[in-house]
Amino acid sequence: MPSRRRDTPRGGCANAHSGKHGFSLKVAISRDRVSSLLPPLLNMPPQRTPLGPINGNEPCTGPLSEFERGRIIGMSDRGAKKAIISRYYNHPYSTVTNIIEKQSLRDDGHSLPRTGLPKCYSDVEERLVLRHVRKFPKHTYAEVIKACGVTF
Repeated sequence: MPSRRRDTPRGGCANAHSGKHGFSLKVAISRDRVSSLLPPLLNMPPQRTPLGPINGNEPCTGPLSEFERGRIIGMSDRGAKKAIISRYYNHPYSTVTNIIEKQSLRDDGHSLPRTGLPKCYSDVEERLVLRHVRKFPKHTYAEVIKACGVTF
C-alpha cells in the first residue's frame, strides 16, 4: 500500500485545506467547470433602466416605427402575402395583420391613441371637488374627500 505524501493535507490533494479538526475541504475548481456553470454573458437580456417606466402594452421589441409600418404597408400594397411579409421583416404574423387592417385609421402612420379606463366620477363630482379646492386650497386630500362626500 503506497503511503501518502507528508507535505499535503489529508486526502492527498494539494488544493485542499486542512482544518483544525482534521477534515479537508476541496477549494480548487477548474476554470472549465466554472465557465460551464455560469450562463454565457452574451445571451443575457439587457437590464431595465432603474425606476424606468414599465408598459405592458408594448411588446418586448418596442413599438414599430412609422417607417417600419410604411414598409409593411408598401409590401402589402404591391401584393405580398402577410406570411411572406412577417418572415421578411421578422415580425409576428398578427402584428403584420393588425398593421394592414388599421392602416386606414392611422394618420400618416402615427400610433393610435388609447382610450384608457373610464372615469370613476361624474362631471358634477368633479366640479364639486374643484370648487372646494379653490375655496380651501390648504385642505388635505382626506379633508377634501370628507367635505365633498365623494369616493375616488
